[in-house]
Amino acid sequence: MYKKIALIFLSIACNAQAFCDNFFRTEWRFSVGPAWHSFLSYEEFNLASPSLEPTVLSTELIALAPEFMPYVEGRLRCYINDCVNITLLAAGTGGPRGRSEVDGFIEAAPDILVKGRREALTQINIAVVDLAMGAICKTPFSNVRINPSFGYVLNIEKLILSALSDATHKLLFHNQWFGGYVGVEIDWQLLDCISVRPMYKAIFGQVDSLLIAQLPADELAIYPDTARSFRYAPILGNIFAIDALYRTSFGHIGVNCSIQQYKNTCPGNVILGPQEPVIVNSASMTRLMYNQINLAFFAEVVF
Repeated sequence: MYKKIALIFLSIACNAQAFCDNFFRTEWRFSVGPAWHSFLSYEEFNLASPSLEPTVLSTELIALAPEFMPYVEGRLRCYINDCVNITLLAAGTGGPRGRSEVDGFIEAAPDILVKGRREALTQINIAVVDLAMGAICKTPFSNVRINPSFGYVLNIEKLILSALSDATHKLLFHNQWFGGYVGVEIDWQLLDCISVRPMYKAIFGQVDSLLIAQLPADELAIYPDTARSFRYAPILGNIFAIDALYRTSFGHIGVNCSIQQYKNTCPGNVILGPQEPVIVNSASMTRLMYNQINLAFFAEVVF
């Protein structure tokens, strides 16, 4: 009798384990590789100064050439009944200061013009958190499945530019790109052990930007050492990515390539610092743009 009871409980436990294995599973991914990051900021100012006309238009462009950095990413994806899935991604990019070419100009018509390419020390740090939910759907093709999803992403970008000729000339950007998105992922199984997964996300959100300018004495007459901000402007983000996976006994190994771009969709007013209105009547951000390319090699364990 006791043996029958023990066999019954053992059978229930085995069936429960099999049910859990079929109903719930997780994928843990770790990725590492190189990244290239570029940045663009374009502002327009209306200046007022005793030495200038009451309404003088000034423009400032800062364009950072693609900068090479290491990239690290961790991702957890949970599947429920092999259909509904929840994905949490955390990634970081950055490194020590390096030399970079910066294209830009500062123009205060009609008699002040500084432009050209300058070599600068750059320090970039980027942190990303992404949470998404999707549902895998079958297609008429047995080896192709699609995974439409929606989610929310936060991208924090910190950038410091320091002039080589004068360490007192610095520009510090602190940008937060965030918002909801819709996306789709396609799982195309080419062979029994090889798959390709292209993916796209369209992000509709906002950017909160803070710029601190530390300039040398000869430029302080035009731009005081102060902070200005560009708050909660609407943005559009696009992320294209593709995975190439090889199935192994423990999960997957593969390579991922992604292209990311964020930019404001329309010009917005810049909130000036406490000193700046002395010579700046108003300012607007015409273009603020973030671009990054990642090439990562990953290992993925399935439980």
